[in-house]
Amino acid sequence: MKKILFLLFFYLFSFSLFPHFAFAQSGWTDPCTKEVEVKVCLEYDALGKCKKPGTEIVKVATIQGFECIVQIVLNYAIRLAGIAVFIMLIIGGFKYLTSGGDPKAKETAQKTITYAIFGLALLLGSWLILLFINEFTGLNVTQFTIPK
Repeated sequence: MKKILFLLFFYLFSFSLFPHFAFAQSGWTDPCTKEVEVKVCLEYDALGKCKKPGTEIVKVATIQGFECIVQIVLNYAIRLAGIAVFIMLIIGGFKYLTSGGDPKAKETAQKTITYAIFGLALLLGSWLILLFINEFTGLNVTQFTIPK
């Protein structure tokens, strides 16, 4: 049962959790880096002096890339929490259906479902609190930024 749930989870959510795998062949670029033009030497003479100067575009990490990393980590954490709630609801429902009239098994299944719903309410409540703060103070606390 655990193998089936793992394979189902991996198959259904791998492209939504890790979109860079899905877009690898479509020219997807890393949003956490910045392209910078750098002076390079394309050809050297026999003495080691630059005979043909040129430029090359390279990708470099900046301090603003930290914003991107934090946003990606939080986005994945929220997705994983939602997936965990969904899986716990499925497991609780399965336990409830297979309890067979056993009061202890039925109580365990009901606790699993209750805790999953409590977790979902906690996730939604925290998001609504952040939106409430944004609405009344004008401070966007859902967006992580580093002042430039």
